[in-house]
Amino acid sequence: MASAEQLQRVAQEQLTLAEPPSKKPESENGSSKPAATVSLMNRVGGFSWEVLDSAKTTNASTQRIDCLVVTTKAHHTTEALRQVVPRLDHQSVVLLLQNGMGIYEELQNTFYSSSANGKYNAPFFLQGTTTHGCYRSHPFHVVHAGQGGLWVGTPDIESAQRLDTSPTLNSSVRTLLDQLYTLPLGVRWESTFQLQARLWKKLAVNACINPLTAHFDCLNGALLDDVSCTSLIHALCTESSAIIQHHLGLIWDQKARGQWSSTDELAHIDVPLLQSQFTPDALVSQVQLVCQQTASNVSSMRQDMRAGRSTEINYINGYVVTLATRYNLPCSTHRQILQWFR
Repeated sequence: MASAEQLQRVAQEQLTLAEPPSKKPESENGSSKPAATVSLMNRVGGFSWEVLDSAKTTNASTQRIDCLVVTTKAHHTTEALRQVVPRLDHQSVVLLLQNGMGIYEELQNTFYSSSANGKYNAPFFLQGTTTHGCYRSHPFHVVHAGQGGLWVGTPDIESAQRLDTSPTLNSSVRTLLDQLYTLPLGVRWESTFQLQARLWKKLAVNACINPLTAHFDCLNGALLDDVSCTSLIHALCTESSAIIQHHLGLIWDQKARGQWSSTDELAHIDVPLLQSQFTPDALVSQVQLVCQQTASNVSSMRQDMRAGRSTEINYINGYVVTLATRYNLPCSTHRQILQWFR
């Protein structure tokens, strides 16, 4: 990854990366450094970045944003976006790249829940998930620690249909994807349901590895060597499985009742086959595999805990609890995990 000095040497471009504006940048040990006092518009690999200072407005910081890539922590996303919402419109494209789930819904409810707040001026949202590994050595310097992939798609069927019927949006999304494809990220476009399934699977894995490594202050691989940890992994995966299976079952019921047209993306999804990927045993096996593959890694939540920062727990185990409450399903182990972080 490029350093801040390298970033400043490259030219301006149309894409913007958002960072949370509400706090000064923190180093890994929790100390802070002065925030930038000017707006910088620079480019790396086709993407521009801009350091926003809420106390100082420049011409650059009022320009309309065509494409926005949000790479903040999940719990910083709403505040990060708040500062640039006036610069987004219905033709803007926003790609959300975070751990956890529920961020898209939160942004919709916060900024675009009514026509008065700009419901009909909402940008077009995309979601993504990645298996690349990285860590921040100091502000504006991220070390790429592991090669992986990046999957991008629409967050719901309504968005997919909107994309299919809007040439302008299609062009804007293509511009973003073209820029992503130029980077060595292994970028792939996925259908809505494929992406959501990938997000659910990652959520189930993160709901085990992140809080357990943070709470017990251990490396990922150490979870498999402790009986109490493996017991918790089984309990968490059993609860996650029931919740995800119920969610998929509701979608299957819609298909069985003929609520989808033959051209609908979901009409071609084999939901029972997909459900088989979310059995308790399948999820436990996935957690074990990730622990083995990343045995010497320090999870992001453990890094946050050790640095005294807030964590993404509400968007990982908290989201599972939210679904369990919605569907009236048991979720005592995930609730217990949440209490560890209160």
